[in-house]
This record gives sequence, structure tokens and C-alpha cells, in this order.
Amino acid sequence: LFRCIAEMALDFPLLSVRSARRFLRFVQKNGISGTAVLERTGIETSMLDNPDAYLSMRQVQHLLNNGNHLLNDHTSSFRFGQELDLQGHGLFGFALLRQRDFRKLANMVVQYLRVSLPLMDMEIHCTGELICIRLHDNWELKKLKPMVANIYMGSIYALASLVCRKFTFEFDFPCPGNSLAWQRLADGVEVKFNCPHNRVLMPLSGRQAKDDDNSMATYLATARSREQVQSDDSLKVVFK
Repeated sequence: LFRCIAEMALDFPLLSVRSARRFLRFVQKNGISGTAVLERTGIETSMLDNPDAYLSMRQVQHLLNNGNHLLNDHTSSFRFGQELDLQGHGLFGFALLRQRDFRKLANMVVQYLRVSLPLMDMEIHCTGELICIRLHDNWELKKLKPMVANIYMGSIYALASLVCRKFTFEFDFPCPGNSLAWQRLADGVEVKFNCPHNRVLMPLSGRQAKDDDNSMATYLATARSREQVQSDDSLKVVFK
């Protein structure tokens, strides 16, 4: 019975098609055809044209599997997560810009990602001068877990770097690929593998808040969601 319920859950509408569109644009920038990424996913191009459509977990798994195989770069999922930043999150990004309390900002990031990217669950702990965000694999992602964990980590970095300059990312799997490439992911980032959990540690001390009026004006002047910046035609090129 449990297995039957789990199988049914895989076909339940879960993730906004907007996230799939962003992923397809990302792989396109890396020279990969969207047609190849969508092969045998059950995702029709008509679904991608409907901003109110949702993908099932089964479709998302096929999409990410195809993309991961074709990208052939273990760090690409973190880089994709980085693109889910203030501009990529639109109005939510503006809300973060106004948040001066780092603990509240971290909680906002966690709660937002739990809703907008429900592929993993998250929990947050604040102990002294350290904030810890831990990921939980509720879908038994298996081979996809490193990729999905890195998407989350990249997005957490992009959002929390607003007020934090140092991050330690811990993964519960062995280092895939070149270890040097992982240490060069971004400024102020330390990456560890074969740890007990998938989590990110962010110290409160030494944080660098971007709270001056000039920084705010710059963000507000340039921040538009990538769905607005890139026209529909820029995505359709992928399928030619």
C-alpha cells in the first residue's frame, strides 16, 4: 500500500513549469538542445507555454536526469542554483533586500524554497553565531540527490550572500569530479564531502550587509525576473 501511494505521489502536480523553463534556458546557455533534455520526460512544449502549469515529480526527475547527463559537469547544478537569485525570484528578492535581521532572512529563504522548490525539505537551526540549514531527501532521489542538493545550495548562496560572506557546504556523498573545481565555486565558499548530512553553515560574525541606499537603488533598478528579461522566443529557440 505504501509503495502504491508513493508511486501515485510521483505523478501529482508539484513544481511550477517556470522552474523548468529556467532550467532549459540554463542548459541552452551551455550549448545543449532543449529537445534532447525533454526527451522521454512526458513534458510537452505546450505545457512550457502555460505559466500556470505544474510538473509532476516523475517528470522533474526525468528532466533533471537528462540535463545532468548532457551537461556532464558536476558543478553545473550549483551554478544553476546560483541563477535562482534575487532577480530570479522577483518580488521575493525585493523582500529580502529590505530584511536587516540575518536570522529572519535565513528563515525567509528556507520557507520560500520549501514552497517554490519542493524537491527536498529543509530545516534551520540558529546556535550562537552560527546558522545551519539542513536538507532532507523525502523523495528518495538516489542518484539525483547530489544534483538537487547542489541546486538548493547554489540558490541559498545566491540569496543569503546578501548579508553573509562565508559559507561552508557539507555533502553526504563523495566528491564528484575535480575537487579543485568545487573549491572555486564562489567567493567565501568551503565545500566538504562525505559528511553526515547535506547542510550549509553560515556564521553571523563578519557578515557584510548590503543595506545602504545606493545598493538598494542599484538592485531595484536592475532587478527584473528572468521570465521578464528573456522573451518567450528565447526559449522556443531551444526546440528548433
